[in-house]
Amino acid sequence: MPPVIGRRELITAVSGAVAWPLTARAQRPTSLHIGIVTIQSRTTPIYAAFDQRLRELGHIEGQNLVTDYLNPERQGEGVPGAIKELVRRKVDIIVAPYESTVKLAIAVSDTVPVVMIATEYDPVALGYVNSLA
Repeated sequence: MPPVIGRRELITAVSGAVAWPLTARAQRPTSLHIGIVTIQSRTTPIYAAFDQRLRELGHIEGQNLVTDYLNPERQGEGVPGAIKELVRRKVDIIVAPYESTVKLAIAVSDTVPVVMIATEYDPVALGYVNSLA
């Protein structure tokens, strides 16, 4: 059974993962473009906290941040269609809150980093990552 982490730890982990591409591409003065595939609204507590943490890190929507929330239920091909649309939009990062979304995001693009929210499965056991280190 994967370890259980709290919402605060989850937000910290995702925020750190979001900050990594900026460090890796510090010479690139453009904005960060994040794509999220979820049926939840942007105003749900976890995404509101995510948006707040991004603001605290200096990522301001409309200034240096673009965030695309795509609901797979509104896409012609569901989750695969939403991921393909995010790749077409040239997002810098795909946030995948569900294990099925991680699997499809990895299958659709090998160039866009995928941030997984692995609270209900073990990403090491499923082969998505080699280790949590």
